[in-house]
Amino acid sequence: MTPALRRTALCSAIVLSLTLAACSSSGGRQGDAPPGALASNPFAPAGARSYDEVRVGALRVFGDSYSALDYTETRRTLNWAKELHGRGRSDELEIYAIGGARAAKGTTTAFDRQVDTFRTGGTPIGDGDLSVVYFGYNDIGRNGSADNLRAARAGYFDGINQLIAAGAANGRNRIFVTQIHDWSRNPNASDSTAGQVVAWNNFVAEQANANPNIVAVDLFTVFNRIYENPQRYGFTNITSSSRAASAVDYLYFDGSHFGNRGQTIISRTFEHYITRGWEWASTVSAGAEAAARLNQDIDRELLVLSYADRKQPVSGMQLHALGNLKQAGTGSSFDPSTAIGHLARLNADSLSRQSDPVRSGLAMSYRPHGETGLRTGRFGMAFSNARTPRYFSDQFSPVRRPAERPVHQLRHRHHLVVRAEAAAHLPPGGCLVVTLGVGHPPEPPARSDAGPLPLHQRRVVQRPPHRRMAVGPGPGRPVRSH
Repeated sequence: MTPALRRTALCSAIVLSLTLAACSSSGGRQGDAPPGALASNPFAPAGARSYDEVRVGALRVFGDSYSALDYTETRRTLNWAKELHGRGRSDELEIYAIGGARAAKGTTTAFDRQVDTFRTGGTPIGDGDLSVVYFGYNDIGRNGSADNLRAARAGYFDGINQLIAAGAANGRNRIFVTQIHDWSRNPNASDSTAGQVVAWNNFVAEQANANPNIVAVDLFTVFNRIYENPQRYGFTNITSSSRAASAVDYLYFDGSHFGNRGQTIISRTFEHYITRGWEWASTVSAGAEAAARLNQDIDRELLVLSYADRKQPVSGMQLHALGNLKQAGTGSSFDPSTAIGHLARLNADSLSRQSDPVRSGLAMSYRPHGETGLRTGRFGMAFSNARTPRYFSDQFSPVRRPAERPVHQLRHRHHLVVRAEAAAHLPPGGCLVVTLGVGHPPEPPARSDAGPLPLHQRRVVQRPPHRRMAVGPGPGRPVRSH
């Protein structure tokens, strides 16, 4: 064995872990549309015959931390608008939402200020654009609105009218107003806020019913289905939070926000409203009738919240992408809930602790022929790799993040880990997962005490150019994705 191979063998790490976890996965489906179903859809090209052809021009989002990149990006959670855009449902994405924003006027992040930013720095509204308005959580607050949402209603009404005046509801353009989920069910919210949630959603419905080109998107009904029967939709916990498990089977990332699974469900709901749900959503009045139609679509699995709710799972092999797809070059962030649940849980926890890992791989799930019940077994296997940047100081002591030291004092190497995972789902006990990982620990190059490192060993970290556009009011432009 050569010295190089010997060093490789000596520095390889093998990790064996046994984990019990609930198995779940989720996904959606589109496909061909019934004859004439897309004729009235402003986002479908003339002669379209498939829901896959539905695509908005520019997707503009106004709202709070549930939509804001300044929240989701810093916490490494999915963003429903980016997911919708990443699935090819919009040509452009402009997010004006800011964490902590309210519909009520009087703050620098309020709805009216976001609209001002759009009107002064955004791209003009074109043909077939969609503007999404998603406010209410911060106006209600943890303990309820002191003025019973009067200021919030006034600010919301004015903001909608500003968008209408800008052409957001003209021609083939549409505005989606969002009826929020039951905020009182959040771990950090008071049960007493339930009445204000209902009142707010009724107000939002009134805005939609007053204009034929405004549609109310009902997240309240969607998440109530999950609250009523979480196990059916692949959730094991809807009352407390977990940063890692919220990518798999916990609803809450923290006491006030959904994690990846919740963000994905929001994204799918909006996608449903511009595709399969468009016919009734654009004609039925927002309120009880629209909620009934939405429930029908969930029952018929036209809106799929999780594969866990399917009554007849298909036997055979299923394949799932695994890893951070955006960093692997596919242009879309990875949703761990789309892979086998137990494998995703292991990866989600490590992803939350690593610094920008580049992960990719494939997960395979097999259900034996003839076993189609919800509680029958399945077997899974996954292969993935991660190339993680590791940083060292001049003395090569590990540094958790580059920001902890000036950039010129840091040196950079990669840590490559290849992981193979095998799992068996044995109802009702859960999953038995065996993980084998082989990788190279980030050893620093040898350093001589006689002087500085040779030139070829001096690897100074260079941060890439930081292209940031303002997400808040004031000078600048919105965050965009193309």
